[in-house]
Amino acid sequence: MRTVVLLLGFLAVVATILVVWRLLRPNEPAPQFDNANSNESPEEVRSENPYLELRSMALNMAADQFGVESNSKTAIPYGLVVDWNVGRGNVTFVAFSSGDASMYFSSGGGMIGGIGRENVKATAQSLVKESEKFVSKAIRSDDTQMPQAGGVKFFFLTNQGRFVAEESLENFDNGTSELLELFVEANKLITELRLVDELNQK
Repeated sequence: MRTVVLLLGFLAVVATILVVWRLLRPNEPAPQFDNANSNESPEEVRSENPYLELRSMALNMAADQFGVESNSKTAIPYGLVVDWNVGRGNVTFVAFSSGDASMYFSSGGGMIGGIGRENVKATAQSLVKESEKFVSKAIRSDDTQMPQAGGVKFFFLTNQGRFVAEESLENFDNGTSELLELFVEANKLITELRLVDELNQK
């Protein structure tokens, strides 16, 4: 029951994000983080839409940039990239062990530099740590293709390379996915991003 409730909460949050941030309307400005308390420089992803470039940069971040030992026999995640196909486009969520968190919309818009918010930073770090439990359910692959229609694709960035797992949203909805707990955990990061947006709107 608790899992079902969390899953419904996840879907409600994502639905809210898609409505408020107008995912499929690239001419609308996307929200950005208030950077008053950070040395980082969050940037709004504007009409030129560097979605593919930003996504590629995230997928190719190296382990040594995060202080992760490459000679460890255990696959240790330092980042998690999640692509979600929403029918007419894709949403990409990114979290790193440094606490950096971003989201990119294939239609244009997004946010980078979430490390400037303590709640976002802590939640991103927790998500990456949690992802370690699910690396064994993914396969080592250099695949960077987008998910299939209605799919969610997880890219585990580890000291032993990139591990990939893909799941149908339908299997999250019916509670049968082995990645359900990770999917639900991602809800916490999305919630923090949503709260930042609400604060910026006041």
